[in-house]
Amino acid sequence: MLYSQFIETALKTAYRLFEGRIRKGDDSPMFLHGLAVMLILAEDEQNRDDEEMLAAALLHDAIEDLPAGTAETLRGLYPLNPRVVDLVEDLTDPLGRQQSEAWKRTRYRERKQAYIDHLLAVEDLAVVRISCADKIHNLRGFNLGCQVHGLKYWEPFNAPPATHLWYFEKLQWVFGSRLGNESPLFVEYDRLYHQLRERLVACMEEE
Repeated sequence: MLYSQFIETALKTAYRLFEGRIRKGDDSPMFLHGLAVMLILAEDEQNRDDEEMLAAALLHDAIEDLPAGTAETLRGLYPLNPRVVDLVEDLTDPLGRQQSEAWKRTRYRERKQAYIDHLLAVEDLAVVRISCADKIHNLRGFNLGCQVHGLKYWEPFNAPPATHLWYFEKLQWVFGSRLGNESPLFVEYDRLYHQLRERLVACMEEE
């Protein structure tokens, strides 16, 4: 990935939009999550030249997690690159957009199944690649949190560990089907998914 004016603008936009916002689980700035997703994508040579995909990776949580009107704000920033915002919209929880955490908690499986169905149907594979990179970063965090804190790590989240595993297993099939089992993104996702599964089984046996 070459550093360009386009990527610099996306970095500045993401930093400004997510300033002061913290992720659940590890209390890290949300901006760093988007940056990590972009860098995970850029590790694969076939993704490095798609600057619109990399910009969307930086901003992928913006419409779902930020106030209403963010999509319109982004479209104003990218009038000549509408695909950036189209990708962000395609990565947004189709049922959970702008909903409260309490609502999301009660509709977890329904929301996730709708997202899975969308990933299976979406035409632009960049959506699936960004989603896989996003879940790779999430799995790295879950693995570390589970290793350090055990089952207590899951308390802030919208579903118990077993339900998260159901979701990650579904995504494993989606990513393998759409990206191919030899895709570097899928290989890393698959490794982390099985690592988390083993850790959770061990944690549950200790309880």
